[in-house]
Amino acid sequence: MNVSFVIPVFNGEENISLLLDSLIKQNYPSDKTEIIIVDDGSSDSTTKILKTTTLPNHFKVIFHNKNLGRSVARNSALNYITGDIVFFLDADIIIPNNFIQQHINIHKNSEIAGVVGRLIPPPNIKLDKFRKYLFYGKRGAKNQVGSRIVTPNKFLLGNSSVKKEIVQNAGIFDVSLFGYGGEDFDYSMRLFKSTEKKFIYANNIKSVQYSTRSLQNTLSLFYEYGKCNLPKILKIHPEAEPLVLHNFHKGLRKIVAIIFLNSICRPIVKMFYHIAPYPLSNLFVKILLIDSLLKGYRENK
Repeated sequence: MNVSFVIPVFNGEENISLLLDSLIKQNYPSDKTEIIIVDDGSSDSTTKILKTTTLPNHFKVIFHNKNLGRSVARNSALNYITGDIVFFLDADIIIPNNFIQQHINIHKNSEIAGVVGRLIPPPNIKLDKFRKYLFYGKRGAKNQVGSRIVTPNKFLLGNSSVKKEIVQNAGIFDVSLFGYGGEDFDYSMRLFKSTEKKFIYANNIKSVQYSTRSLQNTLSLFYEYGKCNLPKILKIHPEAEPLVLHNFHKGLRKIVAIIFLNSICRPIVKMFYHIAPYPLSNLFVKILLIDSLLKGYRENK
């Protein structure tokens, strides 16, 4: 199978060289591989690194003169893909040498539409409680019980692969969704709607994610997501409400949310997060994330 990589990068100077090195070292035939990197108007040294690094012939780098957003960046790459399998990769993720082959082995099953792998932290890095939650907590695809099949909200595009015909059926990314948590989820919904094949989580395909956000920064992003992009997405995909809002915006769960997810309880939950040992602290992380998402969503409504 031929493969294509879609990799947007914006101000990724800290990790771009590591990413390039991991892509060059893939043990999959280079004549069956094309790697398309889109520098989306970086203002740090990312552009210089990409322009001065000698890359193999199967690499293509596209430069945007200004930052246009991840949707536009990914669409720029999608214009050039020719592979049978399309890899969506974020620029802060470093992949193992057999990354492509591991995905290909799964895609040989004609009933598989897409594969999402596992993210692990860099070696010898001390993790705070929030980062332990991100990498080891029971969340997302890692929270699967008895099945590797995932739902759209758990299919993270930044570390995944999808058969080309399904990508073509889904079309391009929605450029009106600019910001955290928007274009990925909308595109995953469209991927799932375009096929009856399965999307699975492969726990054995482990990639290293170098840059992670703080809890406070993530809470701010969840608030913005709930306020700005999420209402647009749920208008397009109303069936996705239970996947994202967990029905905390209606019925009995709405009453629970009003009682516990509010400005009065918020500082109490934050206090418990800080004093609780890991993994008990994971419970309070989840409450805080849901609270921020609902806060933004309520304000929009």
